[in-house]
Amino acid sequence: MEAKMRAENTAEGEKALRAALMAKAIALVPLLRAKAAETEHERRIPDEVLGAIDAGQIFRLRAS
Repeated sequence: MEAKMRAENTAEGEKALRAALMAKAIALVPLLRAKAAETEHERRIPDEVLGAIDAGQIFRLRAS
């Protein structure tokens, strides 16, 4: 049985995935800035920020 290759497992697919995730991460900057003081004061990441990171699939970013 032949395994189907996922698009993100190709060089082009990985490049496209990284670009999409980076665009989503950059889009989060205004929220992160707006929540910076609250984050410092509460000493935790607000649920709204974690939800936005999760929704944007930013947790998929990894070092390579």
